[in-house]
Amino acid sequence: MATKKISELDPATALAGTELLEIVQAASSRKVTADEIAKLARYSIPFGFTSPPTASEALLIHVFAEAVTLPDNFTGARSHVGVNPTATATLTVRQNGTSVGTISISTAGVATFNTTGAEVVFAVGDVLRIDAQATPDTTLANCAFTLIGRRT
Repeated sequence: MATKKISELDPATALAGTELLEIVQAASSRKVTADEIAKLARYSIPFGFTSPPTASEALLIHVFAEAVTLPDNFTGARSHVGVNPTATATLTVRQNGTSVGTISISTAGVATFNTTGAEVVFAVGDVLRIDAQATPDTTLANCAFTLIGRRT
């Protein structure tokens, strides 16, 4: 096998996540998986509420201190609904005041995350706001959500 400089190697086109890579940490070599490295770039945005939201209530206001990208349809997001709504409830996700997606909660307590068709890129200083619907559902309560993005 010929010796090549790193700059002469072909770029990786895809990683499965299980590949072992050698790194140096605290002056020691150790092996980590590509998945472990990817987790370092994750950015979690949790929010929730215990009582039914009021009309158009701001449920989350988050200012980004670093650039973050949220994937299309908020892939990877998680939810827990403690008390189901009596009709589908829709939360509006906004970037600097502009709607970029929704979180819909069915009467069965299933949350569906949607964007307006693409990933959402937040720059330093951008504001993520999540608002309750204009007509409140008086039963929806004890909910928790986490959006998962990546530092960019």
